[in-house]
Amino acid sequence: MHFNLYDLVSVKHLHDLKESETATKEQINEALAELQKDLMVLHNRNGQVLTDQGLVEINPESVQVEPYEIVLPKIFATVFGLNTEDDLESIKKNPNFFLERLLDNLKPTHNNYTLALQRVNGNHVYILNSDDAI
Repeated sequence: MHFNLYDLVSVKHLHDLKESETATKEQINEALAELQKDLMVLHNRNGQVLTDQGLVEINPESVQVEPYEIVLPKIFATVFGLNTEDDLESIKKNPNFFLERLLDNLKPTHNNYTLALQRVNGNHVYILNSDDAI
C-alpha cells in the first residue's frame, strides 16, 4: 500500500482549518503541532501516523522520499518568506537563510507612506493618507 503526505489526516485537518472562516488561531496551532508530530515520525522512519485508511505503522525500509513529495505547499512558502527561485541547497548552505530573508523582506521598499502592512514574503501594502500626499 502506498501513501503520500496528503493521505495524512493531520494535513487534511490543517487544510480544512485554514479554509474555515471560523477556525481559531489556537485550533490552527494545535493542527500544526499534530502535523509536525507526523512529519517527525516520517523523518525518523519510526512510529505510527493516522491516514485515511486508519493508523499506519511506519516501516523504515518502505519510506521513500520522491522529489514531488518534498515540494512545499504555497501556504508554507509564504509563511517562511520563500520565493520560487529558492532551492534546498542554498537554504542548507546558509544557517541564517531564514533570518536574513525575514530581515530583508521586512525592509520597506517605499519612503512615502502613512501605514505599511508588512508581509513576511516582502509583498507589502503601503497606505498613504490623502493629507500626506504630495
